[in-house]
Amino acid sequence: MGVPSCPTSHSSEVVHYQHRTVEDRYLTALAGAAAGVCASFCVCPLDVVKTRLQGQIHSHSSIVKYRGTVDTIHTIMKEEGVRGLYRGLSPTLLGMVPTWTTYFTAYNFFKSMLETNDRQEGLQFSKGQIFVHMLSACGAGIVTATVSNPFWVVKTRIQMFSRHSCPYRGTMDAFLKIPREEGIAALYKGLGPSLLGVSHITIQYPMYERLKLELAKRQRVPIDENFHTELGVPSLVAAAAGSKIFASVFTYPHEVVRTRMIMESDEKSGLLLQYVKLWREAGIRGLYRAFFTNVFRVIPSSAVTFVSYELVYNWLVHCYGKDKQESVQRVKSNKDSVK
Repeated sequence: MGVPSCPTSHSSEVVHYQHRTVEDRYLTALAGAAAGVCASFCVCPLDVVKTRLQGQIHSHSSIVKYRGTVDTIHTIMKEEGVRGLYRGLSPTLLGMVPTWTTYFTAYNFFKSMLETNDRQEGLQFSKGQIFVHMLSACGAGIVTATVSNPFWVVKTRIQMFSRHSCPYRGTMDAFLKIPREEGIAALYKGLGPSLLGVSHITIQYPMYERLKLELAKRQRVPIDENFHTELGVPSLVAAAAGSKIFASVFTYPHEVVRTRMIMESDEKSGLLLQYVKLWREAGIRGLYRAFFTNVFRVIPSSAVTFVSYELVYNWLVHCYGKDKQESVQRVKSNKDSVK
């Protein structure tokens, strides 16, 4: 049974459904995997550009190969063709599927454990709820970063080289050669900055759910206990893009540091040292190298990922989920209900 039509009374109402089915966790995992696949195909070219720009060790314009987003795209197209813009697509897909499958599943798991059963106040976004969402996002981010780090190491290594100069014959060859030549720890290079980067999703996802809730209330659209909703695509895009940009401003430098750590072979080059080196080389510009490329990349990436997840999840629930209406809670949302 699908989500019912929205109430039409003067005061907006949020219809709160509980989905207590065994299948729900699997639907969440499948929707997360589909979201990762969609995002991979859409943003791989700009991901390659970002990786090439971030991976340049020197900061002086006379010795760098790539000089900005447009120049990088032109150079790659000239030297490697369209295929060059999709370098690392296989490991990206291989990484995206477990990443988003793990993240959405872990997030809902942590949230269900942390949130209270007292829902008398409905879905009002209280301070306690924000805390629950941030802790859930943080826990899911840590689990996801640990599980997926080897995939991103392989992806970054492959994307950094052109097809003719790449030392790896393919994804599996890279997975075998990197630990054989550099040790198993090489697959976890950059894990420190990745864990530090959990702060990004800790900021972004609660903000995304906050925006979804506000939009659902304004548009009188049903929203369930896990904040799944049937908002239209434009509203979901706005929520995803807004939350992603907000989080990126505060957490971008760790992405630059993570890329540098993956590419450098010096084992003594730790997290703090990389920050110091980048600051000495190019100051604040070094820490925000390729930031605008990243912004143009993350907006479609975030939008595609979250919108795909919402749409696929809703489709799976309607088609395959035993979506029984165990409890329906109508929450009055007058002018003073949300401060």
